[in-house]
Amino acid sequence: MTTGADIARSIANVRRSVIRPVLELTTTDTAHDLNQDDPAAVPWNITLQSQPLAFDHDPATDNDLITANRIGTWLVLCQIAYTATNTAAVIYSRIRKNRAGVGARGIGTPISSRNEQASVSAFALVPMAPGDVLTVVTARDGSFTGAVAVVPRLTSLSIVELA
Repeated sequence: MTTGADIARSIANVRRSVIRPVLELTTTDTAHDLNQDDPAAVPWNITLQSQPLAFDHDPATDNDLITANRIGTWLVLCQIAYTATNTAAVIYSRIRKNRAGVGARGIGTPISSRNEQASVSAFALVPMAPGDVLTVVTARDGSFTGAVAVVPRLTSLSIVELA
């Protein structure tokens, strides 16, 4: 027979096992062209959740920069949804710490015709110290030309502290 204490223990275990990001960002910036030869930083102009003691991020200025406030190892997860008009495209993304790539670069799903949507994911375990800076960059993978834009609110960045 299940008791109230059993249920309370189960709920407590679930709460302890839920991963809560210390920072969640998204973007509505559709003017940022992802289809560039040189990697360009993704602008994160909306903060969904933030614990200010962990990271500094200002959506109004330098919105592509995320600065660590404390030492830790962080799981950085990035999902970039993109769409193109009148072009074929494949986009890659990369997480950078202090301008150097960390983790594997993500390669997106090809878009073969206009108005299709695709996405690219990247993740990395990143040891950081106060003052270290994270950015996420995207660029063209291949010789496709034409504008490729972020799909607003389907593009996100989450940072989770690992105990």
